[in-house]
Amino acid sequence: YNTVSLSAEEEITWKKAYLVFDNIDLEEAGKLIGDHYGVELAFTNTEALKCRITASFLNEEDLGTVLKVISEMIGASYTMEEKKVRITGGSCEGVPRW
Repeated sequence: YNTVSLSAEEEITWKKAYLVFDNIDLEEAGKLIGDHYGVELAFTNTEALKCRITASFLNEEDLGTVLKVISEMIGASYTMEEKKVRITGGSCEGVPRW
């Protein structure tokens, strides 16, 4: 049989390409997005930070795609200026509950 060896660095790089939110609140998701893409997220509606979301981004999607999906999930809009992202509005009403 064949064995495949994978260095720890390759495995870490592989996992870094993925961004997975498993029923976490938007505040935590915002921190993960910020860390992943090197940006700072600000939410104008602090109530939206309590929304729990589940989403997977497995193909190294760009930041714009991730922000669009997250914004659509909560019914918000976003603007981006250099390394700062502002997410305006949104609520938990449209977010599917599991």
